[in-house]
Amino acid sequence: MALKLTILCLCVCGVYNLKLEKALIFSRHNIREPVTDNNLKEIVDIWPASTYTGQLTPKGANLEKHMGEYIGNWLKTKKLVPNCPSDDSVYIYANTLQRTTETAKAFVDGAFPNCDVKVHSIDPDQMDPVFNTSYRNTPPQTKNLVAEEMENNLNKLDLKGAYVELDKLLDISDASICQEHRICSFANSSDKICYEIGKEPELIGPLKYGNEIVDAYLMAYYEGFAMESVGDFENLERLLGEISRASLNVFSHSPYLARLAAKVLLDYICDELLSDTKLVLMVGHDTNIQSLVDALDIEEFTLPDQVEKTPIGGIWHNHENTVALGARRGR
Repeated sequence: MALKLTILCLCVCGVYNLKLEKALIFSRHNIREPVTDNNLKEIVDIWPASTYTGQLTPKGANLEKHMGEYIGNWLKTKKLVPNCPSDDSVYIYANTLQRTTETAKAFVDGAFPNCDVKVHSIDPDQMDPVFNTSYRNTPPQTKNLVAEEMENNLNKLDLKGAYVELDKLLDISDASICQEHRICSFANSSDKICYEIGKEPELIGPLKYGNEIVDAYLMAYYEGFAMESVGDFENLERLLGEISRASLNVFSHSPYLARLAAKVLLDYICDELLSDTKLVLMVGHDTNIQSLVDALDIEEFTLPDQVEKTPIGGIWHNHENTVALGARRGR
């Protein structure tokens, strides 16, 4: 099962007999429904039409509960938190979307069962600015620099082969994106970057639509849907990972862009690390994690069979049939 990528800001226990005094975990949500554009639902018909809402699935909640149980037990063995921690020792903070708040609640259910541990979030009708990756407080004179950086990242991508293979696997010649947006082939279309100061940048073109298709298939795979109808899924899975990684790279794969995207979040994390709270859990999105990784210049790593750059989380059983956390393909 794919591993939820977390950033742990903590002392490494067991090395030099250090004592764990604080932990900050930043995680993305668990398995959710797709957020695919309406124009693509006819192409990716593996999900029921009513489920394109991006909400956490019951399986995602169950996996997150196991994740919480595992991490909670570990933290208790390190004597960082008791079985039922007080409000001033644990702070759980999630973005406002259903998939992030419910992921946080599921983690709490696993880590601190039957305890009154609150999940904090702001008004659900608005995006929490801490988790918003738009380039804010950017003076107008830097707009061209930001657009140029994104353009450079886009030009570094070599997706021609992936697009050719995607065209073979998915016929979009009769789809709405062909009729309405003139994108009738991934390989024969080009991407355009749209950026306005204070808003999240947007890609228009084959990478945008290809990534949304990728998202729907990957979430279906994690959810355990039968993939036989997809045909050569092993090949598609490789393409999914390649396109998913490329999309994240365009928006944050440079220190300058990543620091712009992660500035508010990094400021918040720094403040929390100086607080007296023993455990802080923050639940956001893959774009948050990628901007943090690039802003902090963390060396990238890939675990066995990892498809996404920042995989959804879960548990798996190894060959000895013992439960462990890891990054595995599977349902």
